[in-house]
Amino acid sequence: MVNRIFIFLGPSLPLAQARQVLDATYLPPASMGDVYHLIDEKPDAIAIIDGTFETHPAVWHKEILHALSAGIPVFGAASMGALRAAEMDDFGMTGVGTIYRAFRDGELTRDDEVAVIHAPADCGHQPLSEALVNIRHGLRLARQRGMMSEAQENELVSLAARRFYPERAWPKLLDDARRAGVDANVLTALRDFVQRERPDAKRDDALALLRFLAVERPTRSLEPSSRPPPAAGFGSFVLLGEHSGAFDGPWEPQRAGLGADALGTHVGRTQPDATALFREALRLHCLAQEAWRLGLAPNVFEAMRMVSPRRVAGAGAHEVRDELAARILELEDAMCTQRRSELFPLLRSVLTLKGRLEEVEEDCARRYASEGNATAQPQATASGSGRHTDA
Repeated sequence: MVNRIFIFLGPSLPLAQARQVLDATYLPPASMGDVYHLIDEKPDAIAIIDGTFETHPAVWHKEILHALSAGIPVFGAASMGALRAAEMDDFGMTGVGTIYRAFRDGELTRDDEVAVIHAPADCGHQPLSEALVNIRHGLRLARQRGMMSEAQENELVSLAARRFYPERAWPKLLDDARRAGVDANVLTALRDFVQRERPDAKRDDALALLRFLAVERPTRSLEPSSRPPPAAGFGSFVLLGEHSGAFDGPWEPQRAGLGADALGTHVGRTQPDATALFREALRLHCLAQEAWRLGLAPNVFEAMRMVSPRRVAGAGAHEVRDELAARILELEDAMCTQRRSELFPLLRSVLTLKGRLEEVEEDCARRYASEGNATAQPQATASGSGRHTDA
């Protein structure tokens, strides 16, 4: 009998390489609800390597518990799978690989350690950034081979961690290290090592999981799970707008886990001011991402936590809205101060939309002509170059 193993795979390992190791059903990175919907397929095993977390809601712990309680083995490694396995191995999920063990043992604690941006499915989910765990792995190997000291390794890890996850890449790390004054010989040796050996902990752990499954050939248990049952209400939740049961007491969307996809789709279809609402959401999304990149994230997330139905009901919507607006303006001012030169190219578009570009340009030309300021053009050039070196 052929085992029916379903594997969620994306940028951690090319699909063709995965198929060479294990003949299985390969699915795109797991989102919330995907594991839950697989249960009806009665798989012999489910393995999570990659999963979404920003563009779509992440795979939910409760759906993994649901699969385990149905007697379906669930495995995880390399990326989202390593995170979930480290969180849920006490409940029966099986983790494989060094990344899983690092999260399990507390050596790694940040979700963005495994985060990358990648190309769409029709381009093979090709990674477009480098995961921090891969950079750590490569630097550790380089230090073990005598290319750098432990202090230099730690400095390079710190430089990589400072970047927002979509911007992490070996060339950018080498540029950052060069500007930070790291020994040029060390960086040359590191560059040659990375180009030659392509260290990739996520790839290695993904392969380790597939090889494990190829040998073990896990199968679904026909007996009910012997593990203690999950918390009350576990079998009753909403996934992507589907209500699978009833809670004890009145049903509430927030309590039932109404997904962001379901709510967003409903707003887009039914609310007359949907465009304005999405614009506000986009503004907050951009603020949150840039705040995280600049180390200001607690400000915006603290502001977001203020907007809860309970707090609005207690303090009043107007008071909460005013306080939130003040926090956002404070955050925007801090970001404008830190990244002012990067905003110069965008000011032309802003002034154009406001119908003020010609007026401001003429005023600028008159000012520099009257002052005889010879530095006007070099300043513009420097702001452009600064935009690249600070990014």
